[in-house]
Amino acid sequence: MGKFFRQKSGALFLSLLLHAILAGLLLVNIFPAQISAPPASAPPLKATMLNSKEVQKYAQEIDKERKRVSDKEKKQKELEKLAKKQKKDQEKTAKTIEKQKIDRLKRQAERKKKEALLKKQKLAEEKKRELSRKRKLEEKRQHDARIKEQKRVAAVKAEKDRKKKLKADAAKKKIADAKRKVAEKKRKAAAKKIAEARAKRRAEKRRMDAQRQKELDEEEKNRQAQASRENSLMRQRWAGQIKAIVESNWSKPSSVQNEVVCTISIRITPGGTIRSVRVDSCTGGDELLKRSVRTAVIQSDPLPKPDSPDIFTPELKFNFKYKPK
Repeated sequence: MGKFFRQKSGALFLSLLLHAILAGLLLVNIFPAQISAPPASAPPLKATMLNSKEVQKYAQEIDKERKRVSDKEKKQKELEKLAKKQKKDQEKTAKTIEKQKIDRLKRQAERKKKEALLKKQKLAEEKKRELSRKRKLEEKRQHDARIKEQKRVAAVKAEKDRKKKLKADAAKKKIADAKRKVAEKKRKAAAKKIAEARAKRRAEKRRMDAQRQKELDEEEKNRQAQASRENSLMRQRWAGQIKAIVESNWSKPSSVQNEVVCTISIRITPGGTIRSVRVDSCTGGDELLKRSVRTAVIQSDPLPKPDSPDIFTPELKFNFKYKPK
């Protein structure tokens, strides 16, 4: 506030000074003759004449200064108003901050009070839980002790029962073993008797089977011998038939004068068709004789079938003979 008055007083003083100078100049210009001359001993004063333009210029400067002072005062008032508003806002803010601080302290106090209460409740609950845990542990210990004692008593009783049962089982086993030995002895005697009877029957059966097999073998041997003889006779008769046909179809070459013996090999089918003819050897003739014998065999196709399929053979050998009369 003092700074404001100092600034205002300086501006007022400057304004008054300017007004006084302007008034003095006007008086000098208007009443120059009425002003007494200075004493002779005094230094002469130099008078300055001001025209209306200079006066108007001074007046304008004074108005500008007055306006500047007025603007400055107005700005100063606005600053003071702004300062008051800022101060009021600061006081309001300070009150708000103070209130918030008080509220925060109250909340902190309430929170601490709640935390203390919760802590107390928690400790009480923990204590309660600990007591419950200890009680449960004690109950479990007592229960386990009872179970252990019951198991011990049951184990003692089970051991007694086991020994009693073992003794009874041993007595029963002894009696059963005695009975089993007697039964085993009887069973072995009966089994021996049965085995001897079975062995006797098997021996008799083997003897009879051997006798029967011997008879069958003898019969089979006789049958095979008879069949072999019959087959041999049939094969000889079949070969004789073929030989007779071949000889009947043979045309004796004029060069043959002596006895002829030729060995012939023939390959035939079961139906008597000749597949091949080969004259292995000939005595009493030349190559012409062999060709004539071979031609006689070919002209005999088809050859007669055997009386039985059992005597058929795909390859047949026989001797072709000729003796001159």
